[in-house]
Amino acid sequence: MFLTVIRDAPLTGGQMALLYASDPVILIKKNSRRRRIAFSFFKTMATFEERLNSLDLTLFENIQSQTTEDDRRSLLAIQCAVRERSPGYNYLEIGSHLGGSLQSHLLDDKCSTIYSIDKRPLVQPDERGVRYGYPENSTARMLELLSELAPTEKIITIDGDTKTLDPNVIDEKIQLCFIDGEHTDVATSLDFEFCLDVLDGAGGGSFFTTPM
Repeated sequence: MFLTVIRDAPLTGGQMALLYASDPVILIKKNSRRRRIAFSFFKTMATFEERLNSLDLTLFENIQSQTTEDDRRSLLAIQCAVRERSPGYNYLEIGSHLGGSLQSHLLDDKCSTIYSIDKRPLVQPDERGVRYGYPENSTARMLELLSELAPTEKIITIDGDTKTLDPNVIDEKIQLCFIDGEHTDVATSLDFEFCLDVLDGAGGGSFFTTPM
């Protein structure tokens, strides 16, 4: 085999160790057309477990989201904690937009089923008094983007909101919920109550919030 290296910046000690331990090396110049392929090669060297346990933010890189780097580390840490509590888990996300925060669960063999609830507005209210736009906010668009990462058969999508949905639409107990729907007090309370109805006894949830 050979190792492909992106030479954008001085190599770190860890990268140098990889070089010395490897077979012939190809150095790719910055802006090379092979740059993206090389990044993919690096990622395949580590298993999903290793990437998750190291809180590797590249697990989120295929689809953009509105989360910060600290948010993403927290989400990965929560995912690690849930995986340690049970041999497998089901994941519910309320407010998925383009699927950015679904990526690590889609890649996770321990995640049996992903439920995505989203009423798919192009614009929605926010408690901060601003109406935020969500262009290309469709289930089809989300699944198209996610399919470039992995097969999407385990994703069950529900176009709607928890104000009108019956919790029985979730026919499996959920071990992890993530609430990132409409950012108003009323909607968030309804989302939380919905999650309480579908969580199993050892399950948990998280919210995506921003400073007020």
